[in-house]
Amino acid sequence: MPSHSGADPMDPSIHELTIGRLADLAGVPVSTIRYYEKRNLIAPKARSRGDYRVFDGESLRRLQLILTAKQAGFTLGEIRSLLSLDANSHCEEVAPLVESKFADLRQRMEELKNQESRLITLSKLCEGLNGDCCRFISGMVDSPTQPSRRR
Repeated sequence: MPSHSGADPMDPSIHELTIGRLADLAGVPVSTIRYYEKRNLIAPKARSRGDYRVFDGESLRRLQLILTAKQAGFTLGEIRSLLSLDANSHCEEVAPLVESKFADLRQRMEELKNQESRLITLSKLCEGLNGDCCRFISGMVDSPTQPSRRR
């Protein structure tokens, strides 16, 4: 999996990382790691004597997976499901999650096409008008659309 910063999580020199160093290697703010930690997506491997979080290469790999999945449009719940699997998981276990994401994307694309069509129709109401009544606004009020039903 490509790293967001070029750091190799399997590099043996990455065995004890502070949260700041982990953030630097992943190219994210420390607050992002804390957020994922609160959501139980990532955890330090230990605590130092000073009670600092200590992460390792596996933590970096896990964080990179979270960031890549998030960038691909997966929700944190879906990412949690992906994280419950490991690199040795069979495609049959991963495929339903990916197929579900494809279905969500297709639905969202359809919603966006409908929004675009609606805006095109409404924008035509403004063409060539210099009056004191905005037909774009009245067109939106006169024919409201139904809210989308997103999961």
